[in-house]
Order: sequence, then C-alpha cells, then structure tokens
Amino acid sequence: MTGLELLQILRDNPHTREIPVVFLTSSVSSEDEIRALEIGAMDYLNKPVRAKSLLTRVRLQLELQSHR
Repeated sequence: MTGLELLQILRDNPHTREIPVVFLTSSVSSEDEIRALEIGAMDYLNKPVRAKSLLTRVRLQLELQSHR
C-alpha cells in the first residue's frame, strides 16, 4: 500500500478524515505531490528534510487543527 492509498483510506473514513497528514517522502514526482494535496494532505515534504523545517510545519498544522 502506498502513502497515497493510505491517505485516501483515511479521508474516506469519517472517524479518521480529520487527522492531519504531512507527507515526508523521497519521491520527487510532482504528480504525487499534487495528488497528495488533492486527496487532503496538509503538507508535502521531500527528503532530506531539515529537522527544524519539519518541526515548524508539524507545529503549524497542529495549531491550525486546534482552531477548527
């Protein structure tokens, strides 16, 4: 199962559809990035990623989620 398939399953389930998902991937496919965002990924990061960048983006998503 790919990450995109898993995200689709999460979004299709009413119990998991609101879980924020940030993709961290080695894929350089712009099609994968666009598809992930269309399905409902909150962010999409390519490896290697700087720890500070990842933490900042995750923190932002958690803050946004808490205001919903």
